Amino acid sequence: MASGLLKKYVLGLATPEECEEVISHLKKYPELKSHLTTLESGISDYAAKQGIPELPASRPARATAGIGVLIIGLFFLASTVAAGVFYNQGKVARKNYANAIAGLEACRQQLVEEQSVRESLKNFQAFFNDTASLPLTLVGKTDETRILIYWNEMKGEARLKLLRLPNPPEKMQYQAWADIAGEMVSIGLVQYHFGEWQDIACLKNAKSVNITLEPEGGSQQPSVDYLFANAEIRK
Repeated sequence: MASGLLKKYVLGLATPEECEEVISHLKKYPELKSHLTTLESGISDYAAKQGIPELPASRPARATAGIGVLIIGLFFLASTVAAGVFYNQGKVARKNYANAIAGLEACRQQLVEEQSVRESLKNFQAFFNDTASLPLTLVGKTDETRILIYWNEMKGEARLKLLRLPNPPEKMQYQAWADIAGEMVSIGLVQYHFGEWQDIACLKNAKSVNITLEPEGGSQQPSVDYLFANAEIRK
């Protein structure tokens, strides 16, 4: 008898006719039982290592049971692999989607910021081109002080730029004031930054603009003894 037929018999893949042939040979040749036992033991050990359930002992049911176990095992393995692949693909897809959304949001934010900058520059340029914007040059007692201001009462806007100004002492700060009907009204603190335009308040009916040195954070009333620069507003 061919050894291949015996293996088919042990694996449960033999047809009924082949099973009868094997049984007939086992009866005629008892020595085949030892070979059969060894073959079954080897297959059982392999199945145990691979986590495959043992085949039932009933010979007629071998074929159906063996094929069923094989199909179920393959199906389970395929399902597990497919689930892992789809899960990993899903994670990658979600990550890519999140990155794309973040990128689009960053682009949108950048466009908004660029649009805001363009609008600011447009308004900034329009302010200086406006004939109602009066240029004022504030000077002090020495050449160390020179401040440029554009004053536009129609728009209610004013901008200041430091050209020359002594460095303020520690815990002291410059402050701008408008003279309205003889009363000094604060129009903003002056940051000690050269070459940059700073926004200050623009009040109607102001007669002059003045810069004083005050305690850090500003004062309610100007320290006239520390008047550094001023200029009249001539309309």
